[in-house]
Amino acid sequence: APVILSTTAFCHVMRDAPESGADMILSQAWDQDTISGFHGGRPSPDALPVDADAASVTFPTQRAPDGALAADASHAAVGTTGHAVLEALDLHAPPGPQIEALCNTWELSIDQRQELSGQLCRAAADQATFWSALAAARAVHREMPFAARFDHRGQTVELNGTIDLVYEDADGWHLVDYKFTRTATAARLRAAYALQLAIYRDALQRLGIHPVDTRLLVIAPTASSFVELDDALLKEALHSGGIAPEGLQFSPA
Repeated sequence: APVILSTTAFCHVMRDAPESGADMILSQAWDQDTISGFHGGRPSPDALPVDADAASVTFPTQRAPDGALAADASHAAVGTTGHAVLEALDLHAPPGPQIEALCNTWELSIDQRQELSGQLCRAAADQATFWSALAAARAVHREMPFAARFDHRGQTVELNGTIDLVYEDADGWHLVDYKFTRTATAARLRAAYALQLAIYRDALQRLGIHPVDTRLLVIAPTASSFVELDDALLKEALHSGGIAPEGLQFSPA
């Protein structure tokens, strides 16, 4: 039976687990929630299958202290809600008032709500040209789902993915993925997310959409910026991930 994962989960496994660990994980039919439970290369206790063999699996990465895990969970909640807010924005209205109102509709702590609202309002101000381009775009697709199937080291893998943003203007199609981060550099972000964006781009190309650029919109506490991933980097990411482009099969989800 094929292993079914989210695209993000597959890329996290490939990035965080050692090669032997990745092969072990992908050789077992663990469900998506199990793989999504990975933090720093090892699953949380609640995510592990209740199975004697699986319970004996060890991972080399040390568990973060409880305080750090709580901080990571808080940051993850902010990022997840941030994606939902960006999906819901009316592109033809000023973003600032919408952001504050939308943040208030989610179950976040006061600190989380303030953090997210501040980050998104700064991003709207920093990237005013980008938001204007979206408002004037010929076509905009947000949270675009797709499915992919390929062979990975002898194991059939099926991915379910969602592309944050694809839009078309006079220059062509543009692929954008949102990343909420606190400290990551552009180089680190490229290394961390090249495989994920390479799969997204190939998915679009096989569906007849050919992006002229592939970028991360990085939203940080004090600023926002775009990080571009070039063609050579994306091709190398597929190769390094053990994925042959000709073996990828995509379809709209």
